[in-house]
Amino acid sequence: MSYRRQSHLSWRAIGEQTVIVDAKGKRLYGLNEAGGRVWHALDGEAGASELAARLSADTGMHAEDVARFLAELRANGLVEAAKDERQSSPEPPPSPEAPCVLWQEEIQTFARACSMLPGMNAVCNLNPRS
Repeated sequence: MSYRRQSHLSWRAIGEQTVIVDAKGKRLYGLNEAGGRVWHALDGEAGASELAARLSADTGMHAEDVARFLAELRANGLVEAAKDERQSSPEPPPSPEAPCVLWQEEIQTFARACSMLPGMNAVCNLNPRS
């Protein structure tokens, strides 16, 4: 199965994290560095195995970790299936460096925190699709 990002989302790389804004669902998601690499590589054509193959030279990602991460993104409504790809074997446990969603927060809570913390302009002023 290949995946593509939902069209209503905005995101931005901030340091080693990628922050995704789901204004429709009123949630923010923070991806670790590996998760951000997968997120930015999503093209609607590649499945977990292909994405892992593209990213493995730089990151050492395993296809099982990428598949698990894509399933997590799909469960949270951040990606959708683009086409079928057959799954063959059960998934082993994730590796320690596996891509993951580090956190998620309601937008109202996040906005309140931003307004109270000095120096948070880079995080609070998210631009779509940067």
